[in-house]
Parts: sequence; structure tokens; C-alpha cells
Amino acid sequence: RRRTMRISELAKESGTPVATIKYYIREGLLPAGTPVNARQSDYGTQHLERLRLIRGLMHVLGASIEQVRDVIDVINQPDQEPWEAMKFATEAIPAPHQHEESRVGKARVVLEQFGLPCSPEHPAVRHLDVALAFAEEIGMAMSSEQLAVYVEAARRTARADIERVPWQSREDSVRQAVLGTVVYEPVLLALRRIAHRELGMAHYEHHDGEQDPTPDSPPEE
Repeated sequence: RRRTMRISELAKESGTPVATIKYYIREGLLPAGTPVNARQSDYGTQHLERLRLIRGLMHVLGASIEQVRDVIDVINQPDQEPWEAMKFATEAIPAPHQHEESRVGKARVVLEQFGLPCSPEHPAVRHLDVALAFAEEIGMAMSSEQLAVYVEAARRTARADIERVPWQSREDSVRQAVLGTVVYEPVLLALRRIAHRELGMAHYEHHDGEQDPTPDSPPEE
């Protein structure tokens, strides 16, 4: 049986105030409930999932109402193929430093070098441009060899992400892509830093096992 709930229960389960839920409905971000009488409506699990998507976009990624609407509009397009819907939705997600202007255009050179798509209007391309320029400014420009390692890791990660997408449902596929960006990118960053620590610990454990002679040590016979 399909689960239904009143708006107060929806607010409690989603952690979203009733007034905010009503605001999202007025803004077209959340579909209206099914009327029960003149003053009450029922809401379903689809409303709960949509609220989690909205909250993830706004409170984790810092998206504006307009950016959230862009993503929701993609989800709501009836004839959109899931892959295309996911593509446009992820392009609408705000990226770190996307407010900064590209200064050098290094992203285009790198993306062309490794056969990656280069769309100057894509937020991630602008973010890459800023990041590469900053690395060069502080004397830590990335070599082609290091970039190749990063590109291969990014491709393997992206393939693993795509394999988890439920392609049968347009909204589920977009939701997985969007919330996957919110949830998994911090995991990737944390694991990279933990791996750095693992290598550091292995280095010191290796050198701790070596007994370097000190000036006061007697010569070996």
C-alpha cells in the first residue's frame, strides 16, 4: 500500500518546517499534496525524496532557489531521457569557486590533451581553470604525468558512479546523480587524505626499522 502522510509528519521526517514546505510548493519546487478536504492534503514518499534533494542542493552545495529550480525543471520534463536529464542536472549543480572568472584558460589545454569534453560554460570547467591557474601561481604547476594519474582516477570514479544510477526512473536517476555528487565527493577527498597518511606512516615505519650508526657507536667488527 502506498504510504501517505500529513504535512506535519512530512515536516518532521524531512527536517523541513511546514512554512518552508508550503513555500517550496508555491515556488513549484515541490508538487502539491493530494487534497483530503478543504484544509488538509496527503503527501507521499515522493515528496519526502524531493525535499531531501532540495535540502541537499541548498544546504550542502549552497545552491540558490533559481539553481534548484533548474534541476527540478530537468526532472519534470516528461520526454527527457534519463542520461540527458542527469547531464543537464549535474551541469546545474553549483561548483566550488564558480563565481571566480577563468584567468588563463589552462583547462581547455588539459581537457583537449586527455580527450575530455571542454564546454567553457560548464561550472566544473571554470573550476578546473581556476584551480590549475592557482597551482601555477604558487609554483606547484601540475605535470602531464600527474594530471594523467588524476584523469584516470576521475574516469574510474565516474564509471563507478554511473554504474549505481537506476536508469529505469528519470527522477531516481537524476536524484542519484545530484545527491551522489553531494555525498560522494567529500568521501573521495577524505579517502585521498587518509591514503596520504597511510603512505606517511609506512614511510616512517620503514625508516624506524633502520639503525643508523651514531658518532658514539663502536665500529662493527
